[in-house]
Parts: sequence; C-alpha cells; structure tokens
Amino acid sequence: MLKVIVQRLALLVMVLFFVSIATFLMARVVPGDPAQVIAGPHASAQTVQAIRHQLGLDQPLPVQYGDYVVSLAHGDLGSSITTQHPVAEDLKTYFPATLELVFYAFVVALAVGVPLGIVAAVKRGSAVDYVARIVAIGGLSLPTFWFGLVLILVFYAKFGVLPSSGRLSSGLPPPPHVTGIYTLDAALTGYWATFLDCVKHLILPVLALSYVQLAVIVRQLRSSMMEVLSQDFVRTARASGLSTWTVIMRFGLRNALVPMVTVVAVSFGSLLGGAVVTETVFDWPGMGNYVVHSIQSLDFPAIMGFTIVIAVVYVLINLIADLINLALNPEVRYGVSS
Repeated sequence: MLKVIVQRLALLVMVLFFVSIATFLMARVVPGDPAQVIAGPHASAQTVQAIRHQLGLDQPLPVQYGDYVVSLAHGDLGSSITTQHPVAEDLKTYFPATLELVFYAFVVALAVGVPLGIVAAVKRGSAVDYVARIVAIGGLSLPTFWFGLVLILVFYAKFGVLPSSGRLSSGLPPPPHVTGIYTLDAALTGYWATFLDCVKHLILPVLALSYVQLAVIVRQLRSSMMEVLSQDFVRTARASGLSTWTVIMRFGLRNALVPMVTVVAVSFGSLLGGAVVTETVFDWPGMGNYVVHSIQSLDFPAIMGFTIVIAVVYVLINLIADLINLALNPEVRYGVSS
C-alpha cells in the first residue's frame, strides 16, 4: 500500500512538471500580448513595454519558467490579468460552484449507469439491453454543448419548466455562506425556497454534463459484467443453488467492479474537464466559465492556474482509485513481480 502511494505521488510530481512545461509554452506561443490587453488598444509602446517588464515577459523563457516553477512551489498561481486578484483566490471562489455541478452529475451518472449496465449484461439481447446500448452510443456521440442547447430549447424555450442559466433566479439572495455549495448551504441553514430554486437550476446542466460519463459507465460495466458472468466460478455458484441475483451481486458485480473503479475515477476527472463546456452553455459561474473568459482575454496566469489545479485533482483521484483497487484485489502488484 505504501509503495503504491509513493509511486503515485512520484507520478503526481512528474505530471505537474510536464503540465507546467506545457501550459507555460502554450501561454507563450499563443498569438496575442497580455501586456497589450492590460494596457488597452490605444496605449503607447512605452506603456506596453513597462507592463511587459512588470510582468517579467521581457525576460528569457528559461528565466520566466524558473520564476513560474518557484511560484508554484510556494502555492502561488500568479495574479489574474483580468481580475487583478491572485488566481488561487479566484479559483477558490469559483470552485464550489463547479464542485456542486460535478458532484451531482457524478451521482446521476452512477445512479443511472450502474443499474442500467448490470441489467443490460444480465438481460443480454433484451429490450433493456438495446436501450442501454442506444443510451451509450448517444452519450458517446452527441457533443455536450449540442445536448445542452437541446435541453435548453425543450425545457426552457418550449415548455418553460426549468431555468436555462445561473445558479439562482434573479432577485433571490444566495443562502448564508457555509461551504459555497448552494444546495448544501441552503439545506444547512433552512433556506428551503432557495434550495428548491438551486435544484431547478441544477437539473439541466447536470443532465448535460452527466450524459457522456453515464454512457461510458453503462458501456464499460456491461462489458465487464458479461465477461465475469461467463467465468467458470459463476457457473459453479449458480449450480450450487444460489439465487440468480445473489450470484450476480456477490460474484458478478464484485469482480466486475475491480476494472470499473478506474473507469469511474477517470469519469469524475473527465467531468471536471467537461464542466468547462457545460458551464459556458448554461452560464454557470464556476471555474470552467472563469477559464473561458480568461482565454478570451488572454489571461495566461488564470489559464495556467486552472490547468494545474485540474491536473492535481485528476492525479489524486486516480491515486484514490488505485488504493480502492488494491483493497478489492490484493493480488494486484502494479507491474512488480511477486
């Protein structure tokens, strides 16, 4: 267990190293001058040059990268060119909204995808199996932004039953701040009208964000379950007189979950990345929307800080998945011979 943790922490350092290089170089090769953006279109060349010197953009690239790495080591993601605030503080402000959206999308993907994948594998060739495969194909084929726009067109523009953007209706104050997650804060403080309004605003973006990962879970779990259910030990369990669902849940699902843990972990990480598109479509005030506006304004520190945070979260999630896999299957050696 300790060896796995050490290996993954070393991987985290390597990932951060390569991500830092990639983001730094991308920020430097993208057309546009952030100093010009700050100074404005009518600023003099002297003003622009002064800003470039203040930001360190007139230094050689190795020097700029060295300063960037030193700042990262101290937890400093730089200051946003647009907001003039530390990027870490901006991300801390927007993170609860993204976490709320991603968490509920993850819950929906699991709550629908796992049962549907199990039933599709058990009832192979049935109507449920065909529905599951259609759901999986649709989720993997339809672009998230297109699906989100269709949801808005149907449920907001056509029927007017659900809001199309934001976290709360205009005129309704947010709940007292506890965690920054509106549904949780509203429930903890007893603001039930706010809670219901938050839930309404969550429905469409959660459906749009969760559909792709739901499809991945259905497809992978169906395949894994079918493989496990065809094994000899499952046939032996059935021949011993155990009920069908006891065999499925105790022997089939438990063994099928070992490869699924990694899939679920990757799905959660993908939800964080997919939130960028979803938050833009639904004008959700989270990190994804923040980084899109940063891209439009050539706010390189904000873009680089967002990328670093997502990379860290992604690797930590995979570390947790590896530890769960090790607990479920102690024979796993992670490439080390016994």
